[in-house]
Amino acid sequence: MSAEFRAAVQLLEEAVEVVPISEELIEQEEKDVSRNKKSCPVVFVTADFLIVTTNSEGVPTETQAPLLQRLRKKSVILGLPAFLHYAEWKKSLTKPRRPLYPLYNLSMKGVVALFSGYSEDVPGLKRLVGLIHFMGGQVKDAYPTTGQTAITHLIARWVQGEKYQTAINMAIPVVTEDWVLHLWARRDQCLDATAPQQLQPFHIKPFHGPLKILLIGFDEDGQNPQDWSNLIEVHGGELVTSVAAANYIVVHDPEKKLHVSCEELNEYRAVKLSRDGETVGEYLITPEKVVVTSEWFWTCIKLDSCANPDAYSLLKLQPSSSANGGRSRRQKTPVSSSPYTPGRRRLSAVEERDVSRGNCSFDHSDESLTSSGSHGGSVPPPSITRRQMTVAEMVQTEANYLKIVSDILKIKESILVEPKAGAMCDAEAAALLDEYMAALPEILDRHTAIHRDLEGLLRPWKEDALVGAVWKNRAPGLEQCYPAYVNVIEKLKKHIQDCEKKFPKFRAHLALTQMAPEYGRQHLKDLLVRPVQRLASVDVLLTDIRKATDESNPDRVELTLAKEKVQGVLTLLNSEKQAAEVVEMLTHIEDAPEELVTTTTGGGSGLGKYLSHIECTELAKRQFHEQGSTLCLFLFTNKLEVAKRRYDPRQPGTPQSGKQLPLKHIELIPLMRIKRIVDVRDDEQIHGAFLLSFFFPNDTQEVSYKFACTLEFQAEKKKKRDFLMQLKAQVQAVDMNAVPDLLCEMSAAEASVKTTEPSSTPLEKVSKLTRSLSRRISSIGNHSSQKLKRAVSTAFISGSKKGRKDADNFDDEIRPKRLF
Repeated sequence: MSAEFRAAVQLLEEAVEVVPISEELIEQEEKDVSRNKKSCPVVFVTADFLIVTTNSEGVPTETQAPLLQRLRKKSVILGLPAFLHYAEWKKSLTKPRRPLYPLYNLSMKGVVALFSGYSEDVPGLKRLVGLIHFMGGQVKDAYPTTGQTAITHLIARWVQGEKYQTAINMAIPVVTEDWVLHLWARRDQCLDATAPQQLQPFHIKPFHGPLKILLIGFDEDGQNPQDWSNLIEVHGGELVTSVAAANYIVVHDPEKKLHVSCEELNEYRAVKLSRDGETVGEYLITPEKVVVTSEWFWTCIKLDSCANPDAYSLLKLQPSSSANGGRSRRQKTPVSSSPYTPGRRRLSAVEERDVSRGNCSFDHSDESLTSSGSHGGSVPPPSITRRQMTVAEMVQTEANYLKIVSDILKIKESILVEPKAGAMCDAEAAALLDEYMAALPEILDRHTAIHRDLEGLLRPWKEDALVGAVWKNRAPGLEQCYPAYVNVIEKLKKHIQDCEKKFPKFRAHLALTQMAPEYGRQHLKDLLVRPVQRLASVDVLLTDIRKATDESNPDRVELTLAKEKVQGVLTLLNSEKQAAEVVEMLTHIEDAPEELVTTTTGGGSGLGKYLSHIECTELAKRQFHEQGSTLCLFLFTNKLEVAKRRYDPRQPGTPQSGKQLPLKHIELIPLMRIKRIVDVRDDEQIHGAFLLSFFFPNDTQEVSYKFACTLEFQAEKKKKRDFLMQLKAQVQAVDMNAVPDLLCEMSAAEASVKTTEPSSTPLEKVSKLTRSLSRRISSIGNHSSQKLKRAVSTAFISGSKKGRKDADNFDDEIRPKRLF
């Protein structure tokens, strides 16, 4: 007998007679417990209540120990954990409520369980009931009526049935039977069955059963079918590809244009899906199969429970109708002045302005538009001028914009604080989302003030109303709040995309908001672009209002000043966004020198301030890297950073290595080494070419390097010219001995540039093939043993040293040395 047990016996020895179960006690079957002189019952302490035997078929079964069968009606039989609990708290011992079930521990004390999906012939049901009683819990066979003990937990085999839906509606935890088995397997640890860490692992998944789900129309999103399969499997279901194998058919119809007709055919249903009068699909299903909308699918994932399919049934919501295909009712819907255009793609800023022309409305009941005649008659409202209509259009688009920004903030709040669905993402992701959207409330406040001022001018309307003064006076405030949002918009969109991949609830929530008509059936990422587009739309509207304003109108000057202010804000946003993008690029340069690192982190360095950059292709051999390589030239106040581009992270689907950064540092050149800049004129063969001549300390003459702008920079010739002009100005600023004609123009023949398309000789092709083969073999070697890695690496090194040595000697003879 352990010391812990002896201490417990000592605490209770005055209250009860404690008799540990032993072999000697089993032999004394005739002992009459009822003759005990003390008034309290005898407590029998046992290490377990069940013994394992083998039936005639060799299957292990659990039955109660024979001694418990004889003593349970007259005594309190406790397991050691329950006995120690009573001893510690000095609880009074009474005969258990259900004497047929001895009490082993109190892990499930306070639990009132209800079973769903179980019948009396289900194997193991009686054992589960017994285990719950052994651990201090209760079991009911139905939901109680008023005044009875409430159900605390539902133990379900699947996510269908009235009991399950009632539990979901009443927020009762629904778990699998593994919860009970887990607690019993650890019965000596005295676990709390109601603790979240004990409940959460056994929470029943929304598609548990599993539900066999067929998805129709989801391929339009461009998602990999394996991703859908993984998503369904994680939530307990199974993705099937045929109607015959499915019991749930989920139809994706985000624009609500799909019409469903159903016809009863004996034991089957003929279901027909059509859109705009064209048949999309025809299916023959049995009555027990459920056809639901995609809202059901995403709601299940968001709430982490199976939603009632009756509320999302397509066969119930859209019964068979006449031959018109269900289109006539939709055509009768009146035009709304909503900022969204349902059923159409997202509009750009200019398109939004054009569409909103048809949504402008005027209050003709205003006193400025009505007057009384001499006989008390009403005079018709005066005609609306072009200027008044354009101002009304601005007021309408401003109201639409306020609605969009408000909706973005509502979606954000619903993600961060969702009472029913729980956390959509982890705390770190939520904090980052809140940080990226921190500027939106201020943007909303400032545009609310602008809309209020504009409405005040429109009602009552006067032709000399100073519309431009509103934007001129409010522009400084816009200049303060917009950069903080515009500079992080790309990070915000990427963060949302990452959260959708990582958190299924987050993705489901955004999918449901996209289907909601109040959000224009647009994704959050599409709505986030609207603040970036708004000021450009305002600039266009100010131009239209100015055109409709007479020269003598005092507002014409105000409109000119307002347009300058708004364009100044746009210029600031563009410059800051480009600077932020460049800083992002500079932080992704491999082997970057310390000067460059301190510049990107805000520290002082000899580089100076970033000015501009350009991407180009090398047109000659033995320059910075190799012919045909893509380089990025970053211009700072004092130096020029040269980096090789490995891949463009902005391009979707670009193969990226998990260990490689998109840029690799090559050279950091002082601007004093640049002696000549040549802008090569374009012709049929030459596009975007230029030359840079360098003079390095150990050289005897200048060395010219030839480049051609990439297609992105070729599209705007001004970019190349601006970069060369800035480079010229900075070289002249740091080098007092720079020649006056530092930047000059030449023809392709004068610059010895034959083509801007890098050539590929047979030798170069063999060289590229060799490098590619080496990378593949190295990749294979990464999966082999360490010895094989060393052997392969040694073979490549020994086989390539001689070739590299010869190449180095060749380069030393031709290519000038660069020391700085």
